[in-house]
Amino acid sequence: RQWKQETCVPVITDLRKRSPDIDILVSGAPNEFDDVKEIVALANDSHVHAWKGSVTELVAMIAGAHMLISPDTATIHLAAAAGVPCTVLFAELIKVAEWYPYGVEFRGVLSADPSTVNAIPAHVIVNAAMELI
Repeated sequence: RQWKQETCVPVITDLRKRSPDIDILVSGAPNEFDDVKEIVALANDSHVHAWKGSVTELVAMIAGAHMLISPDTATIHLAAAAGVPCTVLFAELIKVAEWYPYGVEFRGVLSADPSTVNAIPAHVIVNAAMELI
């Protein structure tokens, strides 16, 4: 469920083109911070920032967000608990039914390849996110 730079960067770039007034924070697991920094460097945009912090800080950051885009991970469920709309990337259809964010507006995007969320085209993710912006 790790969202790779090859698909994440085009989403960031397209989102910023369509909504130039938004800021984007990119986060990942502590051991993936080098990947996060590389994504931000490739985006090459002063409104795109790498985020690193504790789990408690992550909860606060997500709760203050206007929207979250992420693979189906714990961050989605934190956002849902805080009432933050979500664009969720799913690899498997069964996960949509079992793990969708409860009680919050969301858009689920399903990969054509059940082994990875990275097969979802950037424009599909951006279109789903734009419905929530």
